[in-house]
Amino acid sequence: MAVTANLGEYVPYDDDGTDDGRRAASGILYASVDATETDALAVAITRDAEVVERLLTGIDANGAVDLLAQGIVIRP
Repeated sequence: MAVTANLGEYVPYDDDGTDDGRRAASGILYASVDATETDALAVAITRDAEVVERLLTGIDANGAVDLLAQGIVIRP
């Protein structure tokens, strides 16, 4: 997930998306939420953690580098 610059809200990380903040991964959603129609409260890992790579979706090499900068280590 990423934070949009104009709203300060978390959105799905998208390295190929609009350059409004969503190109920089800033955390990992703890559990899925449905925010398609309205904003939703959620829990996220945003710093100092170790996570298992095979349990992540939507992450790429650039996103992994972004997360590492926040102290989130991705283990195989």
